[in-house]
Amino acid sequence: MTYSLNHTIYFHGRPFNANEWMLIELESTNAAHGRGLARGRIWNEQGELIASCSQEVVVRNKESKTSKL
Repeated sequence: MTYSLNHTIYFHGRPFNANEWMLIELESTNAAHGRGLARGRIWNEQGELIASCSQEVVVRNKESKTSKL
């Protein structure tokens, strides 16, 4: 199971049209000890950076639903 601890998106003040194509670049910067961090950048068709985002998650094993008897 993966649970989001927080997520943020920063808009950099450049005007953009959400109906136009955008490039979203995502990377997992760290995943260890049950936690993960991902960052992303969003570019418009002109190659301008219009937003940045990040998300931190916690990962846990799903508990078994089998009987313990």
